[in-house]
Amino acid sequence: MIEPSIKNLIYKQALRQRKIKSPRLESKWHFHASEAGECPRMLYFKHLNRESEEKFESLEHEARVQMLLGDGVGVHQNRITEYIKESPNVHITNIEEDRALACEYKGTPYIITGHADGLLLFTKPKSYWILEIKGVSTYNIAPFRKQRLFDEDIDSLKLVYPKAIPQSRMYCMMYEHDPDRKIEGSIILIRDKNDSAIYEFHIPRDKKAESRIIDKFGVVANALANEGNVPCDFMKGDYHAKYCKYPNECGVGR
Repeated sequence: MIEPSIKNLIYKQALRQRKIKSPRLESKWHFHASEAGECPRMLYFKHLNRESEEKFESLEHEARVQMLLGDGVGVHQNRITEYIKESPNVHITNIEEDRALACEYKGTPYIITGHADGLLLFTKPKSYWILEIKGVSTYNIAPFRKQRLFDEDIDSLKLVYPKAIPQSRMYCMMYEHDPDRKIEGSIILIRDKNDSAIYEFHIPRDKKAESRIIDKFGVVANALANEGNVPCDFMKGDYHAKYCKYPNECGVGR
């Protein structure tokens, strides 16, 4: 009798869930805040619904990549959010509330949507901050037990999870028109999946940086409208770059 393999069932289910949760794009010109840190060239091909060029050695390899990129989504956020709800002198609201920005670049309209993990109100002194929570496994990015993240060290954040910064900036823009709230910036929390260590980073508002992100989406939207192209601009150090869906287009990545 052949023993059943629960491991293979898990791998197959991981790939099945990816297929179910990845519908075709509703519009070429509809972007998501979570794409703010992605390579514009990859965005361009993705929004053309170009078939992925990813190649895997086996079902297990493909499933492990999927689980690596998606593992922990929601788990770390929910747990940390619960702690914040019970803490004094801070309130968390608008948890995963959908927001949208209508934009235009050289005559091409496009929209950016997304939802922050929460909006923080500190009462002493009063201030509003966007909250963004990520989970990472430092074993994947560093030798065993070597620390790579340090509180408020933005360079270490750029090394480990650079995409979190432009994504959180997008959420700041989505809330800036609320009349009774002045958004000071974003707070990014990175939770290490291996030992539950939490690292904190305050990202103050930077209108020039925010405009660059908006324009990056605009360049992609304009290229989509006019059958143009855009350059590759991977965020160096981001392990997601290793798993680019279009490695043959520019030679960067795998």
